[in-house]
Amino acid sequence: MHKLFIVEDEAIIAMDLAEQLEELGYQVVGIAHDGESALDQLTQLDPDLILMDIVLGSGMDGIDVSEQILQTRNLPIIFLTAFSDPETVGRAAKTTPYGYITKPYKLPELQATIEIALAKHNLEHKLLYNERWFSNILHAVNDAIIAVGTDGLIHFVNEEALRLLGEDQTTSLLGLPAETAICLYDRNGDRAVPSPVTIAMQQNCVIPVTFGGSVKDPLQGQRTFVDYAAAPVRGKGNIVVGGILALRDASRRLAMEQSLKSSPDQYNLAFSNTSVGVALVSFSHDLIHWNQAFSDLFLLDNSDSSKNLLTDVLTNPAEKEALREGLLPLFSGLSPDLRQDLLIQRGGQTLNLKLVITLLHDDQMHPAYYLYQCFNETDRLQAERQLNHVLHYDLLTGLIGPVQIEQEVIRQLEMCRQEELMLAVAILDIDQFRRINDRYSLEVGDDLLCQLAQRFTDIEQFNLTIGRSGGDRFTLMMHSLESVNQAMYTVSQVQEELNEPFYIGADTIFLTACAGIAITPDDAEDAANLLQRSEDALKLAKSSGKNQICFFNKAATQEIQRRVKNEARICQAIEHNQLEIHAFPIMDKTRQQTGAALCTYWPEEKNYFCTDSFMRITGFTDLPCLLIQALLKQALQLAESQSLPLILLPCHHASLLGTDKLLELLNQYREKHPHLVRALALEFSEQSLKSSSQSLIQIAAIRRMGFRIGIRHCPDQALSVSFLHRLKPDYYLLSLAPSQAYGFSTDPGYFRAIISALQALKIPLIIAEDANNPDGASELAGHLTSQDQMLLSTANTMDLAQ
Repeated sequence: MHKLFIVEDEAIIAMDLAEQLEELGYQVVGIAHDGESALDQLTQLDPDLILMDIVLGSGMDGIDVSEQILQTRNLPIIFLTAFSDPETVGRAAKTTPYGYITKPYKLPELQATIEIALAKHNLEHKLLYNERWFSNILHAVNDAIIAVGTDGLIHFVNEEALRLLGEDQTTSLLGLPAETAICLYDRNGDRAVPSPVTIAMQQNCVIPVTFGGSVKDPLQGQRTFVDYAAAPVRGKGNIVVGGILALRDASRRLAMEQSLKSSPDQYNLAFSNTSVGVALVSFSHDLIHWNQAFSDLFLLDNSDSSKNLLTDVLTNPAEKEALREGLLPLFSGLSPDLRQDLLIQRGGQTLNLKLVITLLHDDQMHPAYYLYQCFNETDRLQAERQLNHVLHYDLLTGLIGPVQIEQEVIRQLEMCRQEELMLAVAILDIDQFRRINDRYSLEVGDDLLCQLAQRFTDIEQFNLTIGRSGGDRFTLMMHSLESVNQAMYTVSQVQEELNEPFYIGADTIFLTACAGIAITPDDAEDAANLLQRSEDALKLAKSSGKNQICFFNKAATQEIQRRVKNEARICQAIEHNQLEIHAFPIMDKTRQQTGAALCTYWPEEKNYFCTDSFMRITGFTDLPCLLIQALLKQALQLAESQSLPLILLPCHHASLLGTDKLLELLNQYREKHPHLVRALALEFSEQSLKSSSQSLIQIAAIRRMGFRIGIRHCPDQALSVSFLHRLKPDYYLLSLAPSQAYGFSTDPGYFRAIISALQALKIPLIIAEDANNPDGASELAGHLTSQDQMLLSTANTMDLAQ
């Protein structure tokens, strides 16, 4: 559905027009009544076409607005106005509109104009893309490329051509006559050669590769040996519209040939001992002499000198014909050598051979015989293919790998700079994919990744390239973007591929993924930083939950980095035994101790680790489980030394997500100390469990092991009776300490209402007193009637050394 934007100062006319367009199947994404609001709304919209009134009241008129829009956006604009005077039409024509309709308009006429404008704009966009694409190719090739128009003037020169012709001519070549600006000479540099590109255009024919030319640097007079060719550029009806001249630097090849000619002794020695197959062949294709390597390749007997190359050695008819045709320009001097690929069968193996044939002359420089050199490139080609595949492609999925991803980003960056468009890089990470590997197997996980790669590959979008970064991460590269909305749409489209189910045996699996997006040039201007910004955006997305998409945000990224750094510091503190375990007594109404609540204390920051305070744990490390591990160790000592029936362990809900490590820790504890299991109660915050269904599944598994569950009241949340009735926790912890952060009320009536609800549900209550006001807890506890309700004293800690 095409999206239209209406700019019309008459509100009633604009609304009526919008209604008519939507009935025709268009989507009206916005209406503006003046030029300023139109420009402001366009910063948030991505329409396909604009319907613009010319007279917009005071301020800018529609023509002025169109000129400003076209400075930054390539959008088709149709003027819809009551004015058709020559002056207005002349001003409007300067903006090259896609239509000009005078009011009153007819709806079919308006629809036809819109459809023609959309089709024309789409075609122009494709033509512009193709033009830029071919320009990039010409700049990237290794040969020197020069484009000449039918006027004989130079219209394009790539970098290699500038190097061969002299770097100082960078600005002076364009627009000059090709025949005078580019002078080709023979090998000696004495005789000028007629311009091959001019001949190609005049005769409308291809000038084949010519060997033995040279060009001179006009400033330094230095001569460079080149091979050259030319071809006409034909337009519609086979009409010549220009020509292409291609030059290739031949200095190195000629220098090697000259060295070989001047060292006959070295040549004879190489002929006998080289591992390359070498043979001298007459013009009638009879073998005159060959070395042992040539015999081994073609299974020849050195004693038999009556072998003919075409009848006795080569067996493929196509290769024989190609050899005959290739030797003609070689013998006539049009080509210095002939190169041909051969495939031969030997012992059930196919060998890839490269045949290089040169013409040898006698002392009088008359042609004498051919020199055949045969290179066995089987191992090299196979190794190159394997190495190229390993370096550039992911072996599991067949997508491009990390090395090729970075190279592709570099390539697309350069292309987008020339196009003056945006490049977006998104890193996609499958949520909790490790659970699939743990539950099934690594092989099943690999098969699932292959299915994902196939789904991504089937997405038909010309500017989308997808690679696998490693593990369950994929990198999306989206070039030639005109707005960030296009990047968001593409990533959402990729995410939708995960909504379709995957089947593992009898199980149906649904996957989600988080994605981080960075866009050039706003976020980064080089490939390495762009990829890093995508990683930072992914961390931000993963910290927000599952199936999230986040763009790079510097401030949010710094906050995530701070949290990750904090986690690393705490993990290091645990490793060096720098955390303290404090135990607070739990007493019944008679002030007899019935249990203890453990808390981990970090002296460096003077904070306790409890379920709903201290810090937001991101879950990028194993910190939540490491804390529980430390608490379990202390709980074991406390239970054995003091035989307490209840020990509360505060647990952050992050320990329940992503992996089964917490379940593994608790299972190990249960197997080693089964008689102490019922003494432990794991305390979680009510809010965290209500926000995650996965947490409730883990809680059920913990209770099946025999451990008890405690719920801590969140000061900023109302008590959920239905949630507690469904969960049926073993204890409910209510803190009386006021919380300024939450604006938490300390009204006794508020607490009595909570206590009444818990009594109705028959859930034992633990009241955590305020360390600064212990009498408040005692006063409230005096109104309790249930014998199961207890008091957690936070004024003093227990002596753990007992």
